[in-house]
Amino acid sequence: MVRKKSRYEPKSDNVTKLLAADESRKVSFTIMAHPKRGKWAEELAVQIPATITWDEKNDRHDTGLRAIKAHGLNVTHHCVVQDDAMIVPNFKEIVEKLIQYPDPESPISLYYGGKGKTSSLHASAHDLAVKHKAPWLVRKGPIWGPAIIYPVATIPNLVKYFRKSVVENYDRRVMRYYQSIEKDCWYTVPSLVEHRVEDNPSLCGHNQPNRQARMFVGPQSALDVVWSGPMVSSRT
Repeated sequence: MVRKKSRYEPKSDNVTKLLAADESRKVSFTIMAHPKRGKWAEELAVQIPATITWDEKNDRHDTGLRAIKAHGLNVTHHCVVQDDAMIVPNFKEIVEKLIQYPDPESPISLYYGGKGKTSSLHASAHDLAVKHKAPWLVRKGPIWGPAIIYPVATIPNLVKYFRKSVVENYDRRVMRYYQSIEKDCWYTVPSLVEHRVEDNPSLCGHNQPNRQARMFVGPQSALDVVWSGPMVSSRT
């Protein structure tokens, strides 16, 4: 059986105008939180506002899965923000606007990593979007997990896949699921969240020097970003 191509499907290294907004989309928010970062999590929950999904047994896979499942009623999308993220002003309002545009079954990442030394593929793809003044970069992912928006319709099968996976990396489990259904990730350009770097060692031992967004819009608001396009897609 030949898979019917979605009208949203990106082409190889291409620049594409987006379709009209779908204003029926709604989003809920939760913070994926470890007690060691409780103060930050509670601050984020007030800022957005959002619920908090606490780590109950020092297990990021268990916490992440419960955070993904903690979506609200009657929503089309669900945003999971990690406890060590810093967000832009007007975060909730901006997210409510931007979710209107991507493919309805594709994940959205509000963070694109790799500041400083990073994969040349990550850098070149992002630089192409910047060159074209595109608010969206579509490629494999989500590669990084500080803030991911999940289409609620995909969550039941994502949960099943996640539970069966033996991949250790939490973010990669998520990415592998969306690759399995041939859905790329839509990254915002610029990033709307940033990793805290001071007094913030990784709880997973991932203390690379480049745990920062390649281009973070903060601390100013991103209300003036036009999310209707264009979109740059890359198959790298």
